Amino acid sequence: MGGRYQTFTYGSQKYGASGSPHILWAVEIDWDADGIFDGTNEARYVTNLTATRGRQYYINPNGDGFQPMTVGRIDITLDNSSRRFDPWFTHGPLYGKILPGRKARVWLRYQGQDYPVMAGYVSDPQPVSGDYSRMQLTILDGVQYLVENPVSVLLQQNISYADAIGAILDAIDWPTVWGRSLETGIAELPYWWADGENSQTAIQFLVDAALGTFFVAADGKARFYSRNHISTSVLSTDQVDFGRQIIIQQPWEVVRNLVRIAVHPLTVQSPGDLWTMGDKPFINPGESLTVFANFSYLGAECPAINVVTPVATTDYLANTASDGSGTDLTASITIQMTVFSKTAKIVITNNSASLAYVTLLKVRGDAITEVDTTTVEAHDLASQAAFGKHEFALDTPWMRNINNAKAFADMIKVSMALPRSFPQVMLEGRPDIQFTPDLFDAVTVHLESMGINDDFRLGRIEHQWLESTGQSVRTIWKLETFENFNEDSWQFPTRIGISSKFAL
Repeated sequence: MGGRYQTFTYGSQKYGASGSPHILWAVEIDWDADGIFDGTNEARYVTNLTATRGRQYYINPNGDGFQPMTVGRIDITLDNSSRRFDPWFTHGPLYGKILPGRKARVWLRYQGQDYPVMAGYVSDPQPVSGDYSRMQLTILDGVQYLVENPVSVLLQQNISYADAIGAILDAIDWPTVWGRSLETGIAELPYWWADGENSQTAIQFLVDAALGTFFVAADGKARFYSRNHISTSVLSTDQVDFGRQIIIQQPWEVVRNLVRIAVHPLTVQSPGDLWTMGDKPFINPGESLTVFANFSYLGAECPAINVVTPVATTDYLANTASDGSGTDLTASITIQMTVFSKTAKIVITNNSASLAYVTLLKVRGDAITEVDTTTVEAHDLASQAAFGKHEFALDTPWMRNINNAKAFADMIKVSMALPRSFPQVMLEGRPDIQFTPDLFDAVTVHLESMGINDDFRLGRIEHQWLESTGQSVRTIWKLETFENFNEDSWQFPTRIGISSKFAL
């Protein structure tokens, strides 16, 4: 796991030497905010811990799209009788360092194997019920970082979904200590941009349009799986591994037999005016004025390509008089422009010795506009007759192609029209199993009494300490059915010999 594990002092704490068969917990916090986990382990002070990661449901309960990842969190209760975690204790070793935003990671060692539980950052340390002898420490994972950081990315052309997600992570300075692993597919977006939206929303729009999966792994890494990701089981389990509390959703709860996908086609307009300044401001001699041009087409805001830096006399004019009747100062004006997706920052400088009125300023380019939204549908009449109509609706701005949307709708209908089990299982006293799989790893589950013997992906993982030493832990897995696309099957768009091949 790194972080100078050799300096961890398990032997002098609760759990004995590092070769112990017990669960050896590690709670590392970068109190110095220097980007380094120096080996200090706060697990010795932990008296209770709960961890939750993933999503509650595969799709939203109302059928409105796939459910994105919820914020992963670990809630830790700390023994603070020494006042180590008291932010007001001036003589404490952590005085001045107990602050929200410190990087943190929780992991464990069992029988010589290390298992990450979650990585993220500290959020709002508080005393338990006002009692500073016990502190509540919450750690949130990188999903919260996405939620808190809006993103703007310049318009990109012919960009893959993975590269677009990477551009979002770059724009918000995704911490390098967490890292990323983004699976590249062959599909590309002809145009893509981000314009100030929540970063998690921006990523989820892309993921939905790609029918992929995005999540933050236990080690903090941002991960994206394309729809062609092949999942191989990392673990085989049997009914004896689980507690009695096995929950299976009723058939009609998971059936979706009417699939609707909205399509938002784009078109590139002929070169024209994107923006014209509606005022005639003055600029003092030797000074500058900064304005932002918001692009529009037929009164609606839009992104643009091939944006032209304003040209003297064609796109801007300046004069000593606001009505243009004075001395022409256009030649004494300089324009600097920085183009964003839907706007441009324009710096106008008056290099003359006279007061200058800007009597004309406009920006030209090729507007990218959305054509009327189209919705495609896929029905399974047999399923509707058996279970009634149950709708699944997907609406993402990056679904731009009707043929792709129709193919996706048919694919989703096939996978959801018939009842499929989404088991929830509970494990206790099986650390050899409980901590092995991460989110969206595949596990083989055999529940003989329920007729289930299949591979599932982990959609949600919960851990709860059952005793203050952390040696007994209850784990809940929420499992999701999934489809592996055969590596030899056609993928659209396709390239002969690369993403597909002829059958013999």
